[in-house]
Amino acid sequence: MKLSCMHIPFWMIRLRARARKCERIEAHVSSLLGDSIRNFFQPNPQNERTTFSLRQQNKIGDIKILVLRDTETLSIQVGSKAEQRLVELKAKVTDLDAVRRRLSRVDARRIGSFRQIDTYFDVPEGRLKLREVERSNMAKLVYYERRNVAGPKRSDVFILEIQEPRAIKNLLQKILKTKVVVDKTREMFRCQGATFGSRQRYVQIHLDDVKRLGAFVEFEMLSSEGTENGDRQILKNLMNILGIKTSQLQRFSYSDLMPRAHT
Repeated sequence: MKLSCMHIPFWMIRLRARARKCERIEAHVSSLLGDSIRNFFQPNPQNERTTFSLRQQNKIGDIKILVLRDTETLSIQVGSKAEQRLVELKAKVTDLDAVRRRLSRVDARRIGSFRQIDTYFDVPEGRLKLREVERSNMAKLVYYERRNVAGPKRSDVFILEIQEPRAIKNLLQKILKTKVVVDKTREMFRCQGATFGSRQRYVQIHLDDVKRLGAFVEFEMLSSEGTENGDRQILKNLMNILGIKTSQLQRFSYSDLMPRAHT
């Protein structure tokens, strides 16, 4: 199958790379991924392109890593099934125990507690992070675009599960600048019910203890173009039930807040 960068139903992160780095990028891909890659294209005079594919056993499909010498661009592509639309919010709190007690009002079911280490990389648009979870061999490569506004907001997210994250992490660290590492313990809950506005919809609630930043609460739910306004109202209703004030809402991601934190 011939792929075209202009007409392709893929998520593409376009990452600028100077021309003199391209050969080194190709070498990193080859040496780090080894036998797990396949070279689909040979460079040609019109469009010198080298494409690698890392096979992954998941529902989304392959990662495709493209090095385009002529445009000095590195692209990472995954199948469009990786895309999700979320409505979400983040709030700074002083007492996670108090929020935890109030969760009984919405009949929230506890999923578990996890230590997550998110490595953010410097990219021209959006945000790119690799999420590793303690005591898990799986990781997630996450790219998302979201406006920096307080309150419920839309987030377009692309998620790819990585079975052997070390190779991808090493590759990204060699090619891109690491922006920040966020280390947090996340306790996850899920709730459903008419008490916060919708009997058939689920909201995921995160109680986060973030190193250097403190305690936060996050809400997120899957959304769509037709339900986005109603989903925002659901999160506002949930805020009121859990006693979260508008003044506590955060505009920025943890990756943006971390450089501003006091050491």
